[in-house]
Amino acid sequence: MPLAVTSLIPVALFPLLGIMSTEQVSVTYLKEANMMFFGGLVIAIAVEHCNLHKRIALKVMMVCGTTPKWLMFGFMLTSMFMSMWINNTAATAMMMPIIEAVLDELFRNDLSSVEEGQGGILNRGLEMKVGDDKPKGEAHKLLVRMNSGVASVVTHTDVEERRLLRRLLMLSLAYSSNIGGTGTLTGTAPNLVLKGIVDQLYTGNTGLHFASWMVFAVPTMLLSCLAAWMLLQVLYAWYRPKNSRMDRSALVKQLISSKYAEMGPMTFHEAGVFVLFVFLVILWLLREPQFITGWADFFPDVKIKDATAAIFVVILLFVVPAEFHFPGMRESGPQCTNNSPKAGKALLEWNVVQQRLPWGILLLLGGGFALAEGSKVSGLSEWAGLQLTSFEVLPPVAIVFVVCLIASVLTEVASNTATATILLPILANLAQAVKVHPLYLMFPATVTCSFAFMLPIATPPNAIVFSSGCMETKEMVFPGLLMKVATMAITMLTISTIGTYVFDLNTFPDWALSPNVTSVVLSNATNLV
Repeated sequence: MPLAVTSLIPVALFPLLGIMSTEQVSVTYLKEANMMFFGGLVIAIAVEHCNLHKRIALKVMMVCGTTPKWLMFGFMLTSMFMSMWINNTAATAMMMPIIEAVLDELFRNDLSSVEEGQGGILNRGLEMKVGDDKPKGEAHKLLVRMNSGVASVVTHTDVEERRLLRRLLMLSLAYSSNIGGTGTLTGTAPNLVLKGIVDQLYTGNTGLHFASWMVFAVPTMLLSCLAAWMLLQVLYAWYRPKNSRMDRSALVKQLISSKYAEMGPMTFHEAGVFVLFVFLVILWLLREPQFITGWADFFPDVKIKDATAAIFVVILLFVVPAEFHFPGMRESGPQCTNNSPKAGKALLEWNVVQQRLPWGILLLLGGGFALAEGSKVSGLSEWAGLQLTSFEVLPPVAIVFVVCLIASVLTEVASNTATATILLPILANLAQAVKVHPLYLMFPATVTCSFAFMLPIATPPNAIVFSSGCMETKEMVFPGLLMKVATMAITMLTISTIGTYVFDLNTFPDWALSPNVTSVVLSNATNLV
């Protein structure tokens, strides 16, 4: 059964089991967090639709450099940034052909490198060995390859290094895409699960919004991505073959520059989407910035959240035209009269959204919120929290470590969204039982749910790079395990420093005992009496 269909089970079973009414269950499927996620996905689709993401990616790589070390840095920086705003699957798929083109350029040999007598007429892409005698060195183990009609000589050292570099570049792409999604609330589904569950369980001012999340998550994201880059550089230096002769920086720079030039100057369509994208980010950051008066403070009678800004910008995407025409311009052609205005498409069209929007993710989020609400109403969350009171003997840091360990194991074999949906309500009740700030436990668990690096099935980016055929499962496990240890350590460091400063995690807040949580305790106590 598809996961999205599974997420609809609460609508069918909760009323029949007497847990919640059909209406109560149904409204949980379209909460504010879901609307915010919907808006973020539509913005991401608009960015992809006009190829703005590709322009940004190529520009970043032109700036970062073209040696293998800096190429990897550029790829990781680009995919990390893209995954903050668009689906990490789309970010990974976009970068794959660029990596392949760069690798082809790095290991392409000139005709002058063909040794005398080793040439021949071969089909494009055909490879055959021509030096099977006992070699005097690595350079005598040759492959003759025909590239666009030109025969070139490739040593076994080149083949080994290409395979190693390709594997590490693919791993860097998967790592940075997974890590990048943690940087913003809309970057990946577990972040929205956290926001939805926090809003659902607690009625007070939790301080969790788009800007505060970025203050905590962006440093964690940057440190994790830097750790990934350094780890992969160590692995590259360790496994890199001797006698490597790769030096194609100029050609790679030319390749990337030519691909950027092929895109031409920025169109009005791209510029319009970019302006609205920046406008949305500014609205999110300045809604309640704390250090100055936010724009939402000008509406004191209503509670405005981040979904309002997201949907407002989404509406503008369907209103602003994709092409700018001066007033008075008319369509040309015999079918047009002098009074017919020149028609133009909007920045985004609904049929594009219908085709590209992952509707199943929205249902999955809603199912998670329904499950959390059902657990709260039935008293299951409270019972689970009471069973975990034995953790009181552990210091908070040790509890965070156990939480991160559990999340990191589950997310390798289950959907990160499902993992967050299961863990976060339990952690909320655990925090109440041991009198620890709820966000001190829920933040690390949420971030760790996205740190799935070991198995191809763990995340879509992992599956995409694995399907490229450049590695085996065992080649993902060891570096993935090292990455998991590094990112867990970084998360524990940042939650104890930056997180504590931003959210005052050293205290147990009053809103953690809000009526939404205590009502279950009181009702159960009454039933016992």
